[in-house]
Amino acid sequence: MTDRSRSRRAADRAALPALAALAACAVVAAALLGTSWVRAWSDPAVDVARTRDDVLHVAERELVQINAVDWHAPDGGLGAWQQQVTGPLAQQVAKNRKENVTNIRNARTVTRARVLDAALARLEPRAGRASALAALEVTVTPEGGRPTTKLTRVDATVLRTPQGWKLESVQVVGMSE
Repeated sequence: MTDRSRSRRAADRAALPALAALAACAVVAAALLGTSWVRAWSDPAVDVARTRDDVLHVAERELVQINAVDWHAPDGGLGAWQQQVTGPLAQQVAKNRKENVTNIRNARTVTRARVLDAALARLEPRAGRASALAALEVTVTPEGGRPTTKLTRVDATVLRTPQGWKLESVQVVGMSE
């Protein structure tokens, strides 16, 4: 055996405890991170956060939908409204459907909306109820005319139904041009 191979073996033996210690640290770190991940995943706060995000997404989508009116196809728009609302709001939409179709056709406008910002003011996951506040940009385009844009602030109540979260009520709390 040469001096070179002896010194290499000695260096390998000296590195072995350091590598073993490094491997042990990696195993401990993986175990700690895995335990933290499992705890975080099963934390009830994570479920509430997911519910909050889901409800906010539904509220935003449905507020845009109920502000979308096209005089060329009012029945389709009102049909979509009917599917996205519940409770007194659904009863009101159903009760006034014929009158709403006539009013929409007579107005001869196309209305579109987009959410500028929205947040949940209250979330009661067990009760299946939430309150959302939203700022909407609503654009109304009359037939052959120029579009006008208004900023609208709304307070919406969202209710969990067997079909998912739906709007139960919508209150306009502010408007500006």
